[in-house]
Amino acid sequence: MRMRKDGEITIPPAIREKLGLGEGSDLDVEVEGDCIKLRLAELPKDRSGPGWELVERLMAAGVGKMDMTTDEVMRMTRGED
Repeated sequence: MRMRKDGEITIPPAIREKLGLGEGSDLDVEVEGDCIKLRLAELPKDRSGPGWELVERLMAAGVGKMDMTTDEVMRMTRGED
């Protein structure tokens, strides 16, 4: 993996799919010695915005832990076959 001159890196597709990362995913960055750690950001405490009911239902159903790609989750939420 290489960092571009603007500081951007690309997380490999297999890792993005395994963690369910997509455009707009929030990550926390931590530095430990000479290591950079990326973690999924914790969900905000205020979950009153649009879509939170769906997110909570998917999490309760374990969808985030299933072996599904982001595209498969999106098709499921749209009711597409």
